[in-house]
Amino acid sequence: MKKNHWYVVKGQSLAFCARRSGFDLAIYDEYDGKVQVELRKRAVEEALRAIEAACDDVHDLSIYDIKSGVYVISLSNPLSIQ
Repeated sequence: MKKNHWYVVKGQSLAFCARRSGFDLAIYDEYDGKVQVELRKRAVEEALRAIEAACDDVHDLSIYDIKSGVYVISLSNPLSIQ
């Protein structure tokens, strides 16, 4: 059985991705429902671009060449999941 190879991409932040997309995550609840949907969509797209760039720059790897994998997401204070 082939051993797993771990690629670490650090420094990702949902708030940063939202901000780069033109939104402020700190006032998420104040946005209209349609704006919240757009914020989520654009923040995820921005995060994927950042991960793609990090994989290419740091690991010389295209994320499109990965056929299967597992994402491990760690959270830092004060972000948490209820």
